[in-house]
Parts: sequence; C-alpha cells; structure tokens
Amino acid sequence: MRKYVCRVCLLVFLSFSFFIACDGSKDKKLYSVTIKVVGEGGSYITTPPMPDDGLVQDDYPLKIIAKPLDNYDVDRWELDKGIFQDGTGGNGDTSANIRVHSDITIKLFFKEKIEITYSVNFSVNGENGTIKALYDGVNYTQSPQNIVKGKEVTFKAIPSDDSYEVDKWLIVGGSFITGTEGNSEARIIIEGDVSVTVSFKKRLCQVDFSVDGENGNIEASYGGSTYTTSPINNLFGTLLTFTAIPDTHYNVDSWTITGGIIVSGGEAGNTEVVVRITDDVTVSVTFSIKKYSVSFNVNGENGSLEASYGENNYNPPIVENVVANTEITFTAIPDSNYKVDNWTITGGSIVSGGEAENTEAVVRITDDVSVSVTFTIKTYDVSFSVAGENGSLEASYGENSYNPPIVENVPMFTKLTFTAIPDTDYKVDSWTITGDDPFFSGGEVGDISATVIVRPNIVVEVSFIPFQKSFSVGEFSFVMKKIDEVTDTTLGDIDQTNNQPHPVSLSEYWIGETEVTQELWQEVMGSNPSFFDNTGNKNKGHRTYNTNPDSGEFQGKRPVENVRLHHCMAFCNMLTKRVYGEDTEECVYYRDPSFNTVFEGGSSTSAVFMDMSKKGFRLPTEAEWEYAAKGGEDYTYSGSDTIDDVAWYEDNCNTKTHQVKKKDPNGYGLYDMSGNVSEWCFDSYSTQPAEGIDPVGYDGYGRVIRGNGWSSSYGLTFREGVAPSLSSFDLGMRLVCRL
Repeated sequence: MRKYVCRVCLLVFLSFSFFIACDGSKDKKLYSVTIKVVGEGGSYITTPPMPDDGLVQDDYPLKIIAKPLDNYDVDRWELDKGIFQDGTGGNGDTSANIRVHSDITIKLFFKEKIEITYSVNFSVNGENGTIKALYDGVNYTQSPQNIVKGKEVTFKAIPSDDSYEVDKWLIVGGSFITGTEGNSEARIIIEGDVSVTVSFKKRLCQVDFSVDGENGNIEASYGGSTYTTSPINNLFGTLLTFTAIPDTHYNVDSWTITGGIIVSGGEAGNTEVVVRITDDVTVSVTFSIKKYSVSFNVNGENGSLEASYGENNYNPPIVENVVANTEITFTAIPDSNYKVDNWTITGGSIVSGGEAENTEAVVRITDDVSVSVTFTIKTYDVSFSVAGENGSLEASYGENSYNPPIVENVPMFTKLTFTAIPDTDYKVDSWTITGDDPFFSGGEVGDISATVIVRPNIVVEVSFIPFQKSFSVGEFSFVMKKIDEVTDTTLGDIDQTNNQPHPVSLSEYWIGETEVTQELWQEVMGSNPSFFDNTGNKNKGHRTYNTNPDSGEFQGKRPVENVRLHHCMAFCNMLTKRVYGEDTEECVYYRDPSFNTVFEGGSSTSAVFMDMSKKGFRLPTEAEWEYAAKGGEDYTYSGSDTIDDVAWYEDNCNTKTHQVKKKDPNGYGLYDMSGNVSEWCFDSYSTQPAEGIDPVGYDGYGRVIRGNGWSSSYGLTFREGVAPSLSSFDLGMRLVCRL
C-alpha cells in the first residue's frame, strides 16, 4: 500500500458546515379542475391543454377561451373557489385566467344574440328610372324590407336610359352617409324606420368640337363610343373626353372651351380635356411644332458626361430647342478605377443603353428631357467556399452577410470579412486566399476569420479539421480532445531526477477533456467505488473527511477515485463495448499476448496485454500523458505557472475532490491535469521514463501515476510509481484512444 496521504503535511483539523446538494425538488401537489358549459350555445378550449384526468400542479397557469356558436355571446363565468385574474372572467368576457391553488369548478354560460329590425321603404318619385337596395351582399327591389339595426344600406338609382339622370334624393330616418342631388347612390346606417325616395330628370345638350387651323385632329368619346364628326346631341351631364391628336413633330398648343365644366386637362400642352356637359358646349384646339430642352449632368464626381446629335457635341448643362423625335447620344466617361453606376433619365424614350454600368444612353426626345449619370468605384465578384465539409463560411461587409459561393459586385478596396463557423468538435485548419495582389489580415492556420481588401479575382477557401469528439453513454456524455502527431519532441525536466529530458515521437491520439467522472463510471460499471460519495463525514486513518461536494458542485461530475489499475483497464473495455457494441473488436486490453481473450477484470497480479492498434478506450502511456499535460506550453503546472488557476491542491481543495472543469484548462483544452486526483498510466515504473517512438514502459516495478491529487502540489513533470493494487481517495484515471 502506497503511503500516499502520509507525505502531506495536514493542518489542524477544522469543523466544516456542509450543504447537501439536491438535484431535484419535491413534486408539486395536484388539484382537480372541472369546467362545465351550462346549457347550450358554445364550447371552450384551454391553454395550455388540460391533462385528460383534469389534474394540474399547484400554481398551474390556466387560461380558458370561450367559443360561442353563431348567434350566441358569452353571458357570464362562475368560479366556486378563488378569483379570476384582472380583466378576465367577467360578464361577456371571452376568456378567463386563473392560477390553480385548490380543487375548483368553473361554469360557463352563453346567451342568444338579440337583433332589432326596422322597416325600410324605398321608391321612385315619378318615372324614368328604378331604385334598389343593397345590404349584406344582396340586391332587393321589393319594398319595404325589414333590416337589422346598425346595418349599412346602399340605395342605387338606375335611370331608365342614358337620356335621364338622378335629380334628387329624399331620405327620412336613419343615419345619412352619402346621397345628394345628382348622385346615383345613397348610403345610410339603419337607426329606425326609413323612407327613401329618388327622382330623375331629362338630359339634353349640343356639343361642337373642331381644330382651329391644321397639324392634327380632334375626337370626342364617352360610354365606349368615339366621335369624329361634330355636333353631338343629347349629352347633358355626360363626362365627355376630347382627345387632340397632333401630327408628327407637333404638340397641343391651346384649348378653347365654352360651356360645360372642365374636369381635367385643357391646359396648353395637354392632349386631353374632360368636360362635364351642363350646357351647349364648344371645344376647339390648336397645334404647334414641338421643341424641347435637354438638360444633362454628372451627379457627383469621378467622371464626365457629353451629348451629341447630328455633327455637334455638347457639354453640360443643357441643349435647347431640340426638335421632337431627335435621337441624342449621351456618353459617360469614368475616371480611373471607376465605372458607370446608374443613369437617371426622365422624359423622352430610351432607345438603347442607359442601364447600370452602360457607358452610353441613346434617347429619343419626345418631351423635355433630364439625363444624369453617377459613377461608382469598380466592383468585383468574390468567390468563397469550404474545402470539404465540417463547417460553414460566411462573408460580410457593411450590415450585410453572404453565403457561398459568391459575393457579387463588391466595391474595390472594400474590407470583406470572412468568418469560418466550424461544426461541433471541429476547428479551422487553414485558409487559401488568391487573387490579383490580395491583401488580407487573419487567415492564418486556426484563425476563425480573414479580412480581404477586394481586388480582381479574389478566391477564398477554408478547411476544417476535428479537434475533439463527443461520445454518449446512456444519458451521459464525455469529450475526447485530439492531439496531433509529434516527432522528436522533448519531455522531462532537468530538475526531476527520475524524469530527465528525453526524446519521444507520438502518433496522433485523443485524450479525455476531463478525468473520468463518477456518473460515467456508475453508468458503465453499475457501481461507484469513490470515497467522496456525498454521504457526509467518513473516517479514514486518523482523520474525518466530509465526502459531500462543495456548494454549487454536482456530485456526479466529481472525478471517480479509489480505483485500482485493473479496475480502470476493465472499465476501458466495458466503455468500448458500450460505445461500439458488445461484439466490437476494438477493445484494447487482453488476458493473452495474442489478443484473443478480452480483459474483463481480475486481481492486481493478473497479466494484462495492450493492443494499441485498436481504437477502443485505454489508459494513457506516460509519454502521452505528459505531452498532453504540457498543452503546447512550458508551465510548471498544466496550463499555468500559478497553481490556483488550474489545480485543486492541498491549500485550496477543502480536503476533498471537486467537480471537473472548475479550473482553467491548459493549451489543449484539458482540465485538471494538475491536481484534483492523480491519474493512472499504463507504463511500469522505472527510474526514467521510456523514450523513442510511441514509447511504453514495460520494465520496472509498480505502475506510473501522474498529475498529483488534491493532497499535494507538485509540478506536472513530477512522476512516481505505485503498486497496481493501490486504491486511494485521490487517485483516478483519464481516457485515451486512437480513432
């Protein structure tokens, strides 16, 4: 038996207050909820849905929503115990909310809707037309009608033919909305008995229209008919549209209109005038040849613009007296590193060009024309992708983000940031950035981002590699961290007499992120051998130890301890079977050197043989343990020169183990490789560690343990040998495998 705790200088025994952690709470009391609809008229729903047995937990937030049938409303709610929440459960309310604190019965009553109707009479005063009433989507021609109070009714007056029009409305009763003299419709809200009467009157007028001079013609139209011969008779009250049709290169000069009412148009240059015929009307129009002004300019800077037609070239800002239908060519000339952005062309018609990035626009002049052009810095498409799988890549600049394969039209010299997003258990491997003199920051091996200054032909690619792998056993999971292959590295410490500097080379392997926890051991082995088992005070030797976890820590996450070497090897094989299946051939430990019989447990003197070619779980070799503990760094302890940052040890541990991952990890993301519990290695102990390629120490006595438990404070290069039969409350294990 190793004299493990005896070498620690223990301080004066202290009395400790302890806290028993609970990872659950008592079940809440259940209450019965009964909901009844009294009578008929509707139903209800609950949210969240009620359990089938009507039993809910104390303080259950119940919401009941009433569902009345057509022609029914909610009448009232009744509750035998408690009160509804404010604003619910009142007379007429469609919902009721309550928090349940006892058995309750809720009653819901509905009532029939009551409608009030009034008599509505409608008729024509005289002849020459008819009237009908429209409500609820139905037309009615028979009077009277009984109509529900509050309904909106539209009355439509229909002249007998086009020679008549609405004269007057007489409306008695109701709430008037529209319907004045001459209107074809009247709308009212029914508030009582109503009487509606409409009368019609005769239309009759004469309309003359002509062109004063030449160079075009005029036509009149209404009701779908077009007239080219004047006069037109019997058009009183009609909206008559007069259309002027200029000859080529002419436009409307002026209109002369006598009689009637101009509704729209009729100004100089208008091709139409709409006149309401209220008297005899005379309309005439004159035409004149068209000439237009053309203005053009650069909106902003970074280039110039010129115009040309015939044999002449023009500079901004204007070309005057351009005859209609002339085609003018506008040419945009960008400065160096710029291109045409957009054209803005109003008036005229674009014959060709004038799109974004076009350097020319040809415009036919059919009106006063304004042409402006803007320039912008050149843009380029940037391609980006993920080499392989296991992650994604996105690009961003400004407030926008983009997904592969391309970001289009990125302005030159823009800083375009690429962000790599690895899948779970993966990390960025490398970036490949190519193009015409690409300048970038980041983008080194392992960087999660790269920022590129956009130039032509930029192509960005990122790849991912695994850095850890997650495994699940039952409801528990654990993580293995990838350790890359290393050649001719040096382990050991000149100040450690039994661990002098020595060369090793290691194949790629994976090591547990944490020490094996009690919950994982329990799941795999069906029992928990740990001394610190959350059972209160226990005696060991001449000391009493509090086995409960510290406040805020979870018992199952504490490292398993008090395990012998052969127990650990049996655990490794059992875990391999749980992960890969009972029939797996990936177990590492065997009873025979031919690797035929899988080791499933035995005495501390049993011979055990290790097949490192398998990918099952095992104990680390001493070289694997020390290389991983260094974490790619050169600290006294695993991850730091300050022991309190990374380790539970004699001065801070409260004389017990602690939940894993409560201290800082080392450079490889590994926790508690210094302190908490010492860890078994497979190697036999000799005066110096094994060296060479994937070395394993087979010669010596006892077995190597590394890492130091909570009861000491040695550095990470400290090593010692103990009997395989040793089990101690500060000695546990960590997993290794090859995948």
